[in-house]
Amino acid sequence: MKIKWNLRTKLMVIFLAVCLVPVGIVSWISIENLSTLNAQSQQLYEHNVLTMKKLDDMKGDLINMNLHFNDFIFGGYLNRSVSLLAQDLSAMETSRQNFATKLLEYHDLTLENDTVLSNMLVAQHGENLIDEELKALSDVEYYFYQYDSQRVAAKNAATTIGVNQSTVFGFVYNASKNYSRCANAIEEILSIRAEVARLAAVEAATIYQQNILGILIGLAIITAAIIIAAFIIAKKTTEPLVEIAAIADDIQKGNLSPRIDLEESTDEVGQMVGSFKKMVESTFAPIHQLKTTAETVAMGDLSKDIELEAKGDIQKLVVSFEMMLNSLREIVSDVRETSSLVSSTSDNLASISEEMNATTEEVSTAIQKIAAGAQHQAEKIKEIVKIVGDQLTSVEQVVSSSESAADASTKASEVAQKGGDSAQLALQKMREIQAVVDGATEIVRKLGERTKEIHQIVNVITNIAQQTNLLALNAAIEAARAGEHGRGFAVVADEVRKLAEGSGRAAAQISVLVDQIDTETRKAVEQMESGAKDVATGATVIDTALASLEDIAATIEETAAMVQEITAATEEQKASAEKIVKAVDEVAKIAEDTSAAAEQTAISTESLTASMQEMTSSAQELARLAALMQSSVERFILPPPEIFKKEKRIAEVPPATEAKEKEPEQVSSSKAEKPPAPKEEKKFRFKKPKKENAKDKSEKKEE
Repeated sequence: MKIKWNLRTKLMVIFLAVCLVPVGIVSWISIENLSTLNAQSQQLYEHNVLTMKKLDDMKGDLINMNLHFNDFIFGGYLNRSVSLLAQDLSAMETSRQNFATKLLEYHDLTLENDTVLSNMLVAQHGENLIDEELKALSDVEYYFYQYDSQRVAAKNAATTIGVNQSTVFGFVYNASKNYSRCANAIEEILSIRAEVARLAAVEAATIYQQNILGILIGLAIITAAIIIAAFIIAKKTTEPLVEIAAIADDIQKGNLSPRIDLEESTDEVGQMVGSFKKMVESTFAPIHQLKTTAETVAMGDLSKDIELEAKGDIQKLVVSFEMMLNSLREIVSDVRETSSLVSSTSDNLASISEEMNATTEEVSTAIQKIAAGAQHQAEKIKEIVKIVGDQLTSVEQVVSSSESAADASTKASEVAQKGGDSAQLALQKMREIQAVVDGATEIVRKLGERTKEIHQIVNVITNIAQQTNLLALNAAIEAARAGEHGRGFAVVADEVRKLAEGSGRAAAQISVLVDQIDTETRKAVEQMESGAKDVATGATVIDTALASLEDIAATIEETAAMVQEITAATEEQKASAEKIVKAVDEVAKIAEDTSAAAEQTAISTESLTASMQEMTSSAQELARLAALMQSSVERFILPPPEIFKKEKRIAEVPPATEAKEKEPEQVSSSKAEKPPAPKEEKKFRFKKPKKENAKDKSEKKEE
């Protein structure tokens, strides 16, 4: 059966190996030390306590022997019966035999012969106790045998007839003295044995301390081993986690190209490392592609498409980015077409303005000629006044002057005819200019409407960015719920949120640009409307000039009729001289009116010229705005028309997208629409004065 070396199995094996081995070693050392302590305690009991008991028994036997000896001497010998004396002697002999036997046995139990106690004394620096014990044992033997010999001598002296008591008591005294010395020697041996017991206790305490020290050392070794093993386990376990945390921190700081060099193992940490690698690869590959596409778009290249596969919210982000890219392509294409149309319209307007300037100059020249004709007419009228003054003296001169006046009237009629034609042409050009200005105004208004549609598209982009931001916020909340496992996804959600905010800011910038275009368009519309008003004013002035010219023509006709009447009524010159003078005054007044009308027409022509100049400057400003718009969109590179197709990645198309698809049709329809042709105005023609026949002259004479 193959063991699965996952993280739990590794931790259990390492923990058991770290804990059981040191615990076993410490336990074995403790058991050995306790065994040694137990053996020493047993040996102390066997070799020292039993020996001390034997010494105590020897001391008791010595005391019993001395007691029975005293009873025999001081009690039984003097006062007691023979049977009691025999008992004392028997007990005394028994005690002596026991003491002698135990004394011989003690020779085998001395410290010198006890290896355990001698080694202990050597270890505790108590070697002198061995010699002291041997010396004390020698004293015990010596004094015991001295005591025993004096006792036997006293007993024999006491049981021998005729021996003095003083002799007996002398032996008793010597026996008592040796008894005391023998007992003291035994006490000394007991003291030595007590010191040996104390040293054995010290040895046991030393062994106990060594055992405690060994246990503490073992515990320290176990603790160190556990710490080292824990450090190794923590290092092996946390190194990938720390590396993953560092990579996640780099991702949180904005590094979307982290380098993951972690080795994958078969345990849970290795599985997490593999899952983290797959998550980073599957998450950041689309983001890198979107970043590359965004950089390409920022450089102005809109011809590249997004070709990548993603899932979930990343797929939604990719689809939204593709929709934004298509919308931006449509906006740039529409703005480019509109700017081209505005540029061509402004060029046409400028050329028409130049033609109107030329026509206005012609009208001004014609009016100047009219003024010169009026002045010439005034001079002729002065001549007529002179002729009227001299008509009484020379009828022929009057006739000649009348003919000259007729010729002057004819010339004036021709000049007036030319002025009328020029004014009619100027009026026609003004109406053409007005039609062109109205067409340009309509185009610019449509451009303003397109800016509103662009506003709608920008609002759609802004809504998409807000929805993406909301999705990123939801993803961050879910990642926060997931804890440590969701930290990386939280970083990804934060990056998605930053991209959404960047899209929102870009949409806001586009909205600002569109607002600027809308403002400039409105200014252009206002200027064009002002130019249209000026053109209408000029047309009105020209209509007034035409009316004045008609009046001048009528006056010239009347003047011609008067001259003819003067020619026909030469015979009645004198009678009608006053009438002629009056008529001449009226003609002078009419000439003054004609001169004033000509001056007014000249002023109106100058105003019309100024209006044309303003319209020309407006057309130039419109051309400049169109060029600025064209230069703004020229940096964008669009795909070829046959490749540039609007693909729908989702089932439902927003209304803004449908509006975008209708924009080219509106542009084409606006292109197809032509300004209405101006209605043909009837040219004004001056009627030449008819030459009166003889019948008419006779009728006038009769009148």
